[in-house]
Amino acid sequence: MTRKIVFGDVHGHYDTLIRLIKKIGLDPWNLDTSTQFVFLGDLIDRGPDSASVVTYVKSLVDGGLLLGCLPRLSSLCFSL
Repeated sequence: MTRKIVFGDVHGHYDTLIRLIKKIGLDPWNLDTSTQFVFLGDLIDRGPDSASVVTYVKSLVDGGLLLGCLPRLSSLCFSL
């Protein structure tokens, strides 16, 4: 069974995103396809590390771990 993890607004807070992933018992840098992520809010805009958020979410896309992403950067998040 695939576990789905849903996040709201990240707003460029990379450290917080990584801390939350760790808090639910996952290693953010060693994930497998039994977990999929959904981002429902803004990934970037006012936080201190938007570039790292984009890089990390892109790695989720490349690994087939991202189920969906709305509203900003949806072209980055949806892969066919």
